[in-house]
Amino acid sequence: MSLESQELAELKSKIGRNPTSTELQIVAAEWSEHCSYKSSKKHLKMLPMKGPLVIHEKGYDSGVLDVGGGYVVTAHIESHNHPSAVEPYGGAATGVGGVIRDILSAGTRPIAILNGLRFGDIEKDQQAKWLFKNAVTGIADYGNCLGIPTIGGEVEFDECYQNYALVDVAAVGFGKKENLIKNHAKKDDLVVLLGGSTGRDGIGGSQFASDSLESEDRSAVQIPDPFIEKLIIEAILEARNEKLIHAMKDLGGGGL
Repeated sequence: MSLESQELAELKSKIGRNPTSTELQIVAAEWSEHCSYKSSKKHLKMLPMKGPLVIHEKGYDSGVLDVGGGYVVTAHIESHNHPSAVEPYGGAATGVGGVIRDILSAGTRPIAILNGLRFGDIEKDQQAKWLFKNAVTGIADYGNCLGIPTIGGEVEFDECYQNYALVDVAAVGFGKKENLIKNHAKKDDLVVLLGGSTGRDGIGGSQFASDSLESEDRSAVQIPDPFIEKLIIEAILEARNEKLIHAMKDLGGGGL
C-alpha cells in the first residue's frame, strides 16, 4: 500500500480512529501520485492554461479547443510509465485506453493517437530492446483494434533510462460544441456504470503506478480489451446523439 507513515498518521488524526481496511484502500488510491498529483501539481500549475481557442471551464477530463463552425477539438495526454516498465505490452496498451476514454467522456469521438517514448540503450541492453518492442506494439495494436490511427510519435534511447521506460500517450478527439458533456452529475440523475467484465487484474493499479520499480506486481497492470472499448465508444456516442447523457466520467485507476 502506497501510504507513507506521515500520511497514515494524518488520516488517523482526521477521522479520530484507526481506518478500516476498506478505507485504507480508498485513501491509498485517492492519495496516490497517479490520482492526486500530490508532488507534481505545483509544477503542472506552471504550464499555460489559457488561450484564444481554449474553452477554460471546469468539468472536462480533456482539454477543449473551439475551432470554429460549431466544432471542438479535444486533447489529453498521460503517462503509463511504471506499468509499461513491468509489462510493456499491456501497460502501454491500457495507457492508450485511458486517454481514449478521457476524450470520449467529453462527448467527442477519438480520432488520433500520439506517443512520446524513452528507453535505455537498445544496442547494449536486451531488456531495453524488449521494452521498446512490446510498448510500441501495445500502442499500435490497441489503436488498430479501435480503428484509431497512431499519427505521430517520437522516441529516444539513453542509458539514463536503463531498466525503466517513459511512456506518454496522447489522444485527440473531434465533435460538435453543442454535444460537449461535463463530468458533473446532478441530484436525481440515474447512474449507469458501463464497462467490460471485472477481474482481479488492475486492482491497486493507481498505487502500483505510483510506487518505485521495486514493486513488480504484474497483476496490477490491467489486461487490455480494445474490442469492448470499441463497443463502448459507439454505444456512448449513440446515446450522446440522443441527448441521454447529462454527465460522464472516465472510471480510471482510482476506481469508484
